[in-house]
Amino acid sequence: MDKEYEIIIVGAGVAGLGCAGLLSQAGKKVLLVEKKKNIGGRAATFRKDGVVRSIGQHAMLRKLNYEGLLNKLGVKPKRGFFRDIFMSFEGEFKSMDEIFPLVQMRAAEDTAKMRDIINSDVDLEALDDIPADQWVKENISSQFLIDLFEMAGAIMCTIPRLEEIAASAIYETVQILMKRMSMWLATDGMQDILDEVASKIKENGGTIVTGATVQSVLIEDNKVNGVLIEKGIEEDIEGEFGEITKISTPTIILAIPMWDIFKLIPEEKFPESFVNQIHHLSLKTANLGLTALLPKPVYEGKKFFMVNFPSINHPGSIFMPTNICPRLAPEGKHIFESSIICNYEEFAKDGQLRYQVLEGMKKDLSKWFANWDKDAYWISTYFHFEEPKRTAGRAGKHRPGNKAPGINGLYFAGDSYASRALPGLECAAESAMMCVKELLGKLP
Repeated sequence: MDKEYEIIIVGAGVAGLGCAGLLSQAGKKVLLVEKKKNIGGRAATFRKDGVVRSIGQHAMLRKLNYEGLLNKLGVKPKRGFFRDIFMSFEGEFKSMDEIFPLVQMRAAEDTAKMRDIINSDVDLEALDDIPADQWVKENISSQFLIDLFEMAGAIMCTIPRLEEIAASAIYETVQILMKRMSMWLATDGMQDILDEVASKIKENGGTIVTGATVQSVLIEDNKVNGVLIEKGIEEDIEGEFGEITKISTPTIILAIPMWDIFKLIPEEKFPESFVNQIHHLSLKTANLGLTALLPKPVYEGKKFFMVNFPSINHPGSIFMPTNICPRLAPEGKHIFESSIICNYEEFAKDGQLRYQVLEGMKKDLSKWFANWDKDAYWISTYFHFEEPKRTAGRAGKHRPGNKAPGINGLYFAGDSYASRALPGLECAAESAMMCVKELLGKLP
C-alpha cells in the first residue's frame, strides 16, 4: 500500500468493486479498502464443508445492470438459468405461465390497461411521492393483480406491504414482471465472480486491502485530502488497536451504506439539508429466513416461489438453489431456503418476534411441503438488513446523488444512493456505473 493514490474507495461490496474495476480499467491509481477480511459485502459467499453459504438469495435478472457491469469489466460468470416463478393461485401453486392466461381472460381490461401504462412514458419523479397501493388501485380493479403486485413488490423491493412502497418502485417492478425475464445464479456461488472482479482490478494496477478500517476521511477547506486507515490486529484485546496510517488522495468514493457516512465524516462538514436527508432515509428493510441442508430436494424443477405465509401474514419466498446449480453443495445434498421480508427496526429489537415469525414460517412450510425438514443435516437462521426503504417520499429523487454536496472530491456509490434499479446487486451495480460516469465524464 502506497502513501498516495488518485482515488480511494471505501467498501468492497458490489458497488465498491465495480467502481474500482472501472476506474482501474481507465488507468487510475486506485486503492480499495475493506474492513472485513473478505470482499463482497452482503453479496459475499463462502464454502463450508462443501456447501456455499450466503446472506440470503443472490438471483440476478438477465440483461440488466449487474450483468452489464460484469460485461464492462470483462468478467464472464458461470451461470445457471431459471425463469419459473410460482405463486399461490386459487388454493394451489401455479406458474406464471399458467396464471397469466387465466388473469388475462378474467381481467382482460385491467391487464391491457397495465400493459399500456408500462409501455408509456411515466413521470417517475411524481410517483416517488405516491404510495403504491393508491397508484395500483387507481389503475386496476382485479384483486388478483393487486395481490400479485404486492407480492412481487415485497420480494423485489424488499418492503412487506403495498401501502409502504413508493409507486415509482412498484412501477419498475411491474415492468420487470410483465417482461417475464429469466434469472440466473452463479454456478459455484457469488464469490467466484467477486474474486474475478478483484483479479481484474489488480491486473489493471489497482490495490485491494482487506482487514483494514478507514477510521476517518480527512477534509481541509471543503476538499478531500486523504484517509486514516487502521490495520487489523491478530488478537482481539480490549482497548488495543492497530497501526493507523495516513493515505493521501484528492478523490474518495464511499461505497458504504448512507447511515455510515457520519461515522467517517462529522455531520457539520455537510450542508444541514443533506444531514437531514440522510437521517430521513435511514429506515431499513430486512430479510428473516432459514437455510437448510437436506438429503433430498423439497420439490423438483427450477422453480422460485413467491408466497404469503398465512400463519404470519408476511410475504416471502421459497427456493432450492441446488436444483439450478448442483455444485453449490456436495453431491447428494441439497440447499433449501425460505425467507420473509420485514421492517428492520421492528424486528431488530425483538428477538421473541423473530422467533415467533420463524416458527410460523416453518408451520406453513410443513403444510405445503410435508416433512421438508425430515433428516435435515442442519438448519440455520439469519436476519440482516436489505436496503433503505423505498417508501413514498424516500425513493428515487429523494435519494442522495453520487456527488457529495459541499465537499469537493467526495462521491458515493451503492444501493443506498441514486439509482432506480431493483434493490441489492442491480442497484449497487447501476450506482457504481453512475458514480464512475459522474467522476470521469464517461464510462471506460
